[in-house]
Amino acid sequence: MLDFQAARWLIGGEVPPQAGNNHPTSTPTGVFATADGYINIASAGETMWERLCGVLKADELFNNPDYATERSRHKHRDALNEDLADYLQHEPVRTGLML
Repeated sequence: MLDFQAARWLIGGEVPPQAGNNHPTSTPTGVFATADGYINIASAGETMWERLCGVLKADELFNNPDYATERSRHKHRDALNEDLADYLQHEPVRTGLML
């Protein structure tokens, strides 16, 4: 069974670079510090993004034009991860379980 990264090589000859704590196509994803631990977030697509912002009461993130679409969130990934980290550092891990 091949991961989609293998398909990138087989179809286009591209060797995918390391993405570190990020996912190569979904944003935001990764491990974030919370007030009492760590949480892994994998928010792929518009519905999950809307739910994430709703649970965090992060209207500022949801309404930010730089984060309006999956493509724009990916383009502004570093800034989004920093902004999301600011929200999460004040939340307990259990908040993430509500997603």
